Amino acid sequence: MSEAHKKSRDKGKKYQAWVKNWLEDRGFTVHDQPTASKMIRIKDKITGEYKVIYVSVRNDIFGIVDLIAKKKNERTLWIQATMNTSMKKKREKLSAIPWNFEGDCVQFWIKRSPGKTDVYELNVNGEFYLIGKILNRHFYSAVEGEIQSSIYFEKE
Repeated sequence: MSEAHKKSRDKGKKYQAWVKNWLEDRGFTVHDQPTASKMIRIKDKITGEYKVIYVSVRNDIFGIVDLIAKKKNERTLWIQATMNTSMKKKREKLSAIPWNFEGDCVQFWIKRSPGKTDVYELNVNGEFYLIGKILNRHFYSAVEGEIQSSIYFEKE
């Protein structure tokens, strides 16, 4: 793994931990699928001998979901938290899962800059729409005065 890829992945894990903490501060119980390690055998380039090393493997839920959040009397939140603004492939993966919209709420959280996150929600037509923004840890609805999501994000 290149150093740049490792730094990018570390930033992503840090952002995902931030999302988890943000939700927990608002009364959600959050499951974060941990990174697993995998043992592999590789051939040493210098000695030619085989050696065992461990590599980390991300095991996202359904291959795309980072976090699952529950709160009493709320739908289950399924969240893809990313710093990558290219949504196309992730959107396709999330849309392909047979969600039950009566009980599931599928969201895409994108970190735009320090202190700013855009929150999108998947609708029954397989389209994501902006429901709001988090600016400096405060949630603001995308449309003033209108509730765009059934999930209540205020601090308890």
